[in-house]
Amino acid sequence: MLESQGAGNAPKVVLEDTDAWFLDYPPRRIADTGPDSPLLLVPAVPAYLLTREGNEWQVIVDDLPGWATSAAVDGGELVVVGSTDGQVVQLRRELPAN
Repeated sequence: MLESQGAGNAPKVVLEDTDAWFLDYPPRRIADTGPDSPLLLVPAVPAYLLTREGNEWQVIVDDLPGWATSAAVDGGELVVVGSTDGQVVQLRRELPAN
């Protein structure tokens, strides 16, 4: 279960594992995205990219490859990295507008 918490606020469930899927790797906050528009990578199959709008998290990308375990922002691009078949792989794509 992934919870979001603000100052003075009770935790709120953002994502919850079900019998349908589970996470092999914990969600990762993407560095350098700022407190007003944080991005969160949820490694799953497929992997998801979330952003916070107010007090709620919204999925903005739902088709990242299942090997995606980490990400960064480079200019206006999302750079996703991970490994598959014993090789480190990278994918670059335009960052969606919030």
